[in-house]
Amino acid sequence: MSAGLDNNANQTIAMVKDAATQAVFSIDPGRSLNLSMIAEGVETAEQEYCLSQRGCQLAQGYYFNKPLLPKDFETFVKGFHRQIVENNA
Repeated sequence: MSAGLDNNANQTIAMVKDAATQAVFSIDPGRSLNLSMIAEGVETAEQEYCLSQRGCQLAQGYYFNKPLLPKDFETFVKGFHRQIVENNA
């Protein structure tokens, strides 16, 4: 099972000084239920870092890539996977 954080929550994380506290209120309950947390609309490295530090394992948004046509998605995933493998070698 999974739960998600929407784009509004992520924008708040980047804009509000105590936003990390707000993210905790969204992330920790999901983690306590053994849910995988998925952040939606991640647009900056700061947002990605804050979310990953709180245990949000999955995210999507412009920070990673613009929306893709289905035919381009497979190419993107293969290249992304190859980059992860190279960085962890």
